[in-house]
Amino acid sequence: MKKRIAMMLALTGALCAGNLNGQTTRQPKPKEIMPAVQVYFDLNKWAIKKAESEKLDKLIADLATKKDYKVVLTGHTDSLGSDDYNLVLSQKRVDGVYDYLREKGMDSLILEKSYFGESRPREINEDEEKRQKNRRVEITIIYKEKKVAPPPPKPVVKDTCNYDTTVSLGGGIKVRMNICAYRSLCQQSASCIKVKATQGASDIMNSDYPLKNAKGQNMTYAGIFNISMCGDTCLKKRPMTVIFDVDIECYKKGKMSVWEDKGKGYWEQNKNDRPGFSKDKNNARFEFPVRCPGNIALCNAQTGKYRAKFKPSGVNISELYVASDCPTMIIPGIKVGSRWEIVYDKLNIKDAKLYAKTEDGNTFQINGVDLNGIKKSKTKAGKIHKKYKVSKKLLGGGE
Repeated sequence: MKKRIAMMLALTGALCAGNLNGQTTRQPKPKEIMPAVQVYFDLNKWAIKKAESEKLDKLIADLATKKDYKVVLTGHTDSLGSDDYNLVLSQKRVDGVYDYLREKGMDSLILEKSYFGESRPREINEDEEKRQKNRRVEITIIYKEKKVAPPPPKPVVKDTCNYDTTVSLGGGIKVRMNICAYRSLCQQSASCIKVKATQGASDIMNSDYPLKNAKGQNMTYAGIFNISMCGDTCLKKRPMTVIFDVDIECYKKGKMSVWEDKGKGYWEQNKNDRPGFSKDKNNARFEFPVRCPGNIALCNAQTGKYRAKFKPSGVNISELYVASDCPTMIIPGIKVGSRWEIVYDKLNIKDAKLYAKTEDGNTFQINGVDLNGIKKSKTKAGKIHKKYKVSKKLLGGGE
């Protein structure tokens, strides 16, 4: 009998330390909250004696101050009797303790039970005193294992830079640009892009923008735009697109080019970037690419085949313009001696008006001058000249 027990203990130790191939499979020992409680039984009995029930009552009282624990019940016997008999006997002892704790109100969710018969003795079964210590239910109180949530799946990294976003800047202006370029540029401020539009003849005339190109030609405008970005940086990979609407009656064909103000006093054409134009029955829209901050005009140059002469009478004029709002056209005059001359292509625009700025800085519209119905005369070269007399009484309201 002793040899059989010794062999069983040796085998149990080997299995706990590792597998039969010698590979270690040690499991971390659960952390006990308090010392284990031993409930002892008489020979071949499973009824709980009074002294042992007092142990269980004390255990229940002690656990009232604890939380997050689990109660593990394991049933055991001595070596007397057959293996099968002892296995059933150990099960009955565990069931008895389990039922007692449940009757006292202990939650079944924290109770765990198992039974081993005579296979896990505390003492070698060589005498009655030691066999008595093996007839037991051992109660171990351990911390409840907290379920560890499985790690979340790794996010699928998608290419989020393969589409554009369109942002409204107010005033009928929008910009379209690559989403990642926008996030990078605007990570510090939502107002990282500003586009200030100057449109209409009066606003352009009273601005500091150039009114001619390098050849001295006049311009017809869809608009002038001051563009700023955070850090005054340029978009290296892909330009953004500025989008704005115009009156379809004034811009039916959309023949415009991109021009830049580089601080030289005139517009320089950007031949690498071309604007886009689209329209439907009610609306017309321009769009043009932008890579760097600065002043950009969407306009078209006039060749200046014809010349109109203006003679001031009783008024000191410092600047003279012919201007129209549909489309926006501004032609600054050139002073030749005591006269002013306007070089133009065509003046058959219904709302074209004549404006004069006096030496005191005020701008006036000159009334009573029909720019399309004045006296015409031909020069030797065959070019048509138009003659006007500008008197003080023709000056209208100030701009």
